[in-house]
This record gives sequence, C-alpha cells and structure tokens, in this order.
Amino acid sequence: MNIYTFDFDEIESQEDFYRDFSQTFGLAKDKVRDLDSLWDVLMGDAANLLI
Repeated sequence: MNIYTFDFDEIESQEDFYRDFSQTFGLAKDKVRDLDSLWDVLMGDAANLLI
C-alpha cells in the first residue's frame, strides 16, 4: 500500500491542490478541477479495484 501526503502549508488554494493531486497521480490537467471531479476520480479508481 502506498501512502501519499500533501503539504498544505505549501498549497495556497484549492486549484493548487487539484494541480498537485493531478501531477502526483499522473492525471490530465483538466481531470480534477473541483470537488465533484475529485470525487469522481477517487470513486472511479476505487470501483475498478473491486472488479
């Protein structure tokens, strides 16, 4: 199991977090742009693990 951390002292806005999240997990820049799309990515990946 991998553990990922984000330093929120360095992240100034939600947009910065979405960018860092996308870069960390190798996602397209526009894949995560708000909480809804973040949820979709997380749940989509979790659903694929169960199959």
